[in-house]
Amino acid sequence: MNTMDLLFKDIEFLVPRASQAGTINFTENRDCGASSNSIVEIAYEIRHLWDQILPHDAADLNACVKMWDKLPEHRKTFDVKLAMDRALNYKQEAERS
Repeated sequence: MNTMDLLFKDIEFLVPRASQAGTINFTENRDCGASSNSIVEIAYEIRHLWDQILPHDAADLNACVKMWDKLPEHRKTFDVKLAMDRALNYKQEAERS
């Protein structure tokens, strides 16, 4: 894929997220939340991995999973995959406690 194709993939992902900014959505289809937004910020090099916001509940984790399914493949770098793994493991550890 060339640079323009990658740019369009980013736009296709980010525009719908931007249109949801400032809204509250409690449906199971939501892909925006504090923790999913922090993973997106890591993907776009706005936030560092060590500043990641981890999911607080099952709905927040579900938003991460739904976001991950939509995130462009070229943004799923090592740090971003690590952030997603941390989100999944954090929630599982919290449930065991």
